[in-house]
Amino acid sequence: MVLNTNYNFVQRDGERLQIRGNGYPEDHALYVWEHFVSKAAARNIAVVAHSYGGIVTVELSISQQESFTDRVFAIAFTDSVHSLAHQEVRTSLKAFYVKHAKNWISSDEPLDTPVENFNRIDCARVSAGTQRHEETSWFGFESIFKFLDMKYKTRIAEQAAHEDL
Repeated sequence: MVLNTNYNFVQRDGERLQIRGNGYPEDHALYVWEHFVSKAAARNIAVVAHSYGGIVTVELSISQQESFTDRVFAIAFTDSVHSLAHQEVRTSLKAFYVKHAKNWISSDEPLDTPVENFNRIDCARVSAGTQRHEETSWFGFESIFKFLDMKYKTRIAEQAAHEDL
């Protein structure tokens, strides 16, 4: 499923109309989660969020913490502008991000070079291998999918171990 949380209005007969339940990016994500994701059979969900999509993802995880942390196994941010400190994230949710998320940021360092996190409790930050914000998803593509694959395999192994108990 791909969301465009910036698409909140449509033009109809020259009039700008708000899309129901989608006045703001955060509203859009919550609407999709409540009306589609929560009803889907999918139990292992990965999120890739670029730029402001990071804020949207964190806000969604705050409002839907139990179902979000139960179903999302990995989050790959690309040059996300989120801040767990400024978005009033609970300690348990911060621990989830530390364990399950990574942010590929614009940097002149080679791809996957760790980047300073300034002692913040947040996900790991690595270079996307480009200084251009709009290119971070593309430059990090291969690394991002390796990360998601590793997190998915870990999730499946944890689920199998839990079922064996």
